[in-house]
Amino acid sequence: RPQHILRHLLQGENVIYTDVDIAWRMNPIKYFHDLDGKMDLMAQIDYTYSTGLPCYCTGFMAILSNPRNIQLMELWATKLAPKPTYNQNLFNDAVQELTPKNGLQHRGLDRTKFPSGKQYFEQYDKATKEKVVVVHNNFIAGHDAKKKRFQDAGLWLL
Repeated sequence: RPQHILRHLLQGENVIYTDVDIAWRMNPIKYFHDLDGKMDLMAQIDYTYSTGLPCYCTGFMAILSNPRNIQLMELWATKLAPKPTYNQNLFNDAVQELTPKNGLQHRGLDRTKFPSGKQYFEQYDKATKEKVVVVHNNFIAGHDAKKKRFQDAGLWLL
């Protein structure tokens, strides 16, 4: 994942990265306005650590092409190489490591509009669900379980 994103950043392309288990209910572009000079990276938040810092979800991110994010992707790839299953934890470690070093500016996306699967499927009522921009089908394992959950929610559109 970081190498794929890095390839585009090195070509001067900004990236919206999305996992395949995400349904877009609305166009998310307007929610990335802070990337215009204020933020380098915006990402979905899965939960908050006990330290109060957000745990960014690597399944939905908007990333500007700039030296700070190039350095972030390189560090993430280095950390990930020996432990590929620790993807999200190592990404968050890299963000926290680089923030004081290179001035990386990052912010989580509004959790009411970009919720985790746990929030959307287990906690939100119908009215709240209607305002969601993207639905991440995370916090559940397996293709069949994800497909069924999307189907039951009317989000499987194939």
